[in-house]
Amino acid sequence: MKRYRKKYLNKRRQRKHMIVVMAEYFILVILVCIFYLCYTAFEAKKNQSLYNENKPNSIVSKNNFSTETTENKFKELYLAAKQENQEVIGWLSVDNTDISYPLLQTMDNSYYLTHNYKNETSQYGSIFLHKNSSLTNEFSNLVIYGHNMNDGSQMFSPLLNYKDENFYKEHKTVRITTDSKEYIYTIFSVFKSKVYDNDDTNVFRYYSYIDLTSKDKFTEYISNCKKYQLYNTNVSAVYGNQIISLVTCEYSQENGRLVVVGKKLKTLSLTNN
Repeated sequence: MKRYRKKYLNKRRQRKHMIVVMAEYFILVILVCIFYLCYTAFEAKKNQSLYNENKPNSIVSKNNFSTETTENKFKELYLAAKQENQEVIGWLSVDNTDISYPLLQTMDNSYYLTHNYKNETSQYGSIFLHKNSSLTNEFSNLVIYGHNMNDGSQMFSPLLNYKDENFYKEHKTVRITTDSKEYIYTIFSVFKSKVYDNDDTNVFRYYSYIDLTSKDKFTEYISNCKKYQLYNTNVSAVYGNQIISLVTCEYSQENGRLVVVGKKLKTLSLTNN
């Protein structure tokens, strides 16, 4: 009887110990999750503050290009960012959205995936132009990359809104501002794609269309943009139009991407103040 009771008590102690260990484990998991959420929120706020600190109040939340003064402010923002980093080549903005950031370019396409424009390590990265694209080459497709997260905390998150045709209709204009010029583009195609494995054939690898000097290659790129577009914009491009392609992650498929494509309408000369 005593032996049975001792065995029973030992099992009871083991169960209690197991419950205590499991409880401690779950508490640890909860604490780690809370820490991660707090850290992510802190990093998101820090990242947004980094880009808002020098912006005029009139353009912190939404870009407004109704006055020349506002346009000149983007020139000022570009010049300020350029002082921080010589790899800043312009200021990218999309009318009436929160997209308003320095545009960077370096020969390492992976660098600005993990660094901000001040060369600090950041999970939010930067908005950057493909190393082989050229802003001043009319036959160069300006392929521009930026991160986004499901919580909308990263710089190209607003691009996901272009899956809605009504959003597109109200947000068609993209601008790149430098010290002397402003390049204005209008969006004409929005499509979903992915980064394909080497074994995939007969697929549209949009990222391989950088140099559009060849008329055939230009036509092929535009045709595919229209073929896979999410909705018909009734706008296209003709050979000689400089093309801009804004690219970010899209989570409806593995390795998914959303690509927003536009053509250049005009180039404005900015006066020196």
